[in-house]
Amino acid sequence: MSSHRAVECEVLVEGLEIPECPVWHAPSQSLFFVDIPAGTLNRWYHRERRREIWTLPEPLGCFALIDEHRFIVGLSSGLYWFDTRTEQLAFLHDPEPGKTRNRINDGKVGADGHFWFGTMNYDGEPEAGLYRFSPEGECRTVLTGLKTSNGLAWSTNGRRVFHSDSRGQYLQCLDCDEYGHPGEPRRLCHLGEEDGRPDGAAMDTLDRYWSAGVSASWLNLLDGEGQLLERIQLPWAKPSMPCFGGPDMTTVFVTLLATEQSPGRLIVFEGDTPGAEVPAFRPRFTPPDSIV
Repeated sequence: MSSHRAVECEVLVEGLEIPECPVWHAPSQSLFFVDIPAGTLNRWYHRERRREIWTLPEPLGCFALIDEHRFIVGLSSGLYWFDTRTEQLAFLHDPEPGKTRNRINDGKVGADGHFWFGTMNYDGEPEAGLYRFSPEGECRTVLTGLKTSNGLAWSTNGRRVFHSDSRGQYLQCLDCDEYGHPGEPRRLCHLGEEDGRPDGAAMDTLDRYWSAGVSASWLNLLDGEGQLLERIQLPWAKPSMPCFGGPDMTTVFVTLLATEQSPGRLIVFEGDTPGAEVPAFRPRFTPPDSIV
């Protein structure tokens, strides 16, 4: 039987529209996140309580963190190499050339060291996909026929990847072999509007999957088979993605979408279970010389 508890939260950043993709950088004790339509990459220095912002020329769906200066960013037109010190972009790959009604959405570096990222279709049609970008710079298709790819997270042993379709309203998993190659997807559960439709997600060290219930005001905590264990009630609606951070990885950061009643926000609360750290991307290729 699942439980429901409320948490007290602190607002860190306001005035956002569609904040997503929070990723903790442990060496600097800072958090990176995006505001999608604004095309901004944001860095929140948690100890100093200050923010740094870089504005890119297109909507920014997600990124893979290489180090505190270098990233693979997922813009509307594809993947790019981005260095915050020069603020220059170098094109890498377009997974869906010609699909003008799609854009890159959720993405995360997996336990296999690859950058997994998905796309979404603006019209809600099943025209989107899930992709796996390797450290060698090769991109392979994992899934097709999606509406809004989302919710990437890995089991603590790295052998199972969890994935959701926000508009399809379901959570699924793919079991991976020893090299990280995924098998066929297996549907775990349906999460409708009243349940908290699945958006971004994170995994804790107890193998609990934390899913942002974007159509509600809570986080759904599920086990590895999609059974609801607990709901964490937030003070505001539309959570889009949780992320663990802090010195002991028990601090929970959550991005919230803007509504008619409130702006988009980055909030934080203290949890009681450490989260699984998202690995950095380790490229084994040289970025292209062509800078755009």
